[in-house]
Amino acid sequence: MINNKEKTLVNIGVFSFYIIILFDFITKILLTYSVEVFNRYSLIPKLILNILLLFLVLKSTPFKRNKYVIFFFIMFCLTLLSFFQLYNQYDFKTTYKQVYGLLLYSFPFILVTYFKTLDISKKEMLILTLKKQIIIIGVISSALIILGLITNIELFRSYSFSNRFGFNGVFLKTSEASYFYILLIALTAYKARKSKKQLILLIFFITTALLIGTKIVWLFLALILFITIWFYYKKVTLIAVTISGIIYLVFRKVIDLFLIKLLPNGEILYKENGMFTVLTSTRDLLLEQTIKFSSEHWGIINYLFGGNKYWIYKVEFEIFDLFFNFGLLGLVVYFLFIKNCFYKKVNNDYAKFTLFLVLICACFAGNFFKSFLVFTVFYISFEYLNMKNKFKKQRE
Repeated sequence: MINNKEKTLVNIGVFSFYIIILFDFITKILLTYSVEVFNRYSLIPKLILNILLLFLVLKSTPFKRNKYVIFFFIMFCLTLLSFFQLYNQYDFKTTYKQVYGLLLYSFPFILVTYFKTLDISKKEMLILTLKKQIIIIGVISSALIILGLITNIELFRSYSFSNRFGFNGVFLKTSEASYFYILLIALTAYKARKSKKQLILLIFFITTALLIGTKIVWLFLALILFITIWFYYKKVTLIAVTISGIIYLVFRKVIDLFLIKLLPNGEILYKENGMFTVLTSTRDLLLEQTIKFSSEHWGIINYLFGGNKYWIYKVEFEIFDLFFNFGLLGLVVYFLFIKNCFYKKVNNDYAKFTLFLVLICACFAGNFFKSFLVFTVFYISFEYLNMKNKFKKQRE
């Protein structure tokens, strides 16, 4: 039997999840059609929920259990000092931008620590309920993606008012849509072999994920395909990869020209910068620019604690963004966070497989740790896949 406290917790969790999606969608409407009013409504519920969870964490947990939250805010203060030392700018607008950008990275620590404060039964109930809401949002968004494909409504396009292909449905940011569908595919693929319903959902989500039009979705699917075939047919996979490599080396120019015609501005980028720039969507150029600035202006304190202007030097390769924002300390803190809160908690191969694939994708896409929605869905998905004896406990 579900007691009143558990029911209230679940209702609050579901309400919060849908409010975040709703406010993101309102913001998307205002930004897409350039409505000249306050258009950052998506910030409001995220800020309130983040502060509320932080309060609950600090109130109800001892140091040992909320150490990563404390580590983050120590790191945040050191990074802010490093920023002021680097730029010597103290005006409100610049400081606000930097503080806001850095605080976005606090949510993963707060969310994971909050779930540690819950009883096992409450935690599992909340995870199972939110997992179902993720699937529901996935179905709704997929319907909107298909509607966008048929009608070409700008609101549902990944890159509104441009000639670039892609549809992101209900989501505010295309990168968030990509991660969301990557995790949807991981969730439904887990039971697709035993359930026709899950298999249909898997095919549906893969199809609509490809309509988002981002390379990171293709990378994720390619990695799944490669690893699955390798697991069952190692020799065949090795031969196929070898033959594919030889074919590419022999017909490299022809293949490159074919690929760049499929990508937006591919021919221009290829002529000016080469194939790597096309494949990374100019992220390599952003990385080059950031490395140049940092090598010219950084001192020892910056290498330790970062300090670059978040909104200018944003590479969108997650590891590099962590380093340029938080320095070597940031890399260490996030590594320990992932190792201790995720990798060490893995109790089945599929959860480990999903964890590695998502982190690999994040390395090439960015916007993982700082996205409220992305990390929430990632955490719920990981905990669901990692849950012991979940099929005995859940009621579907």
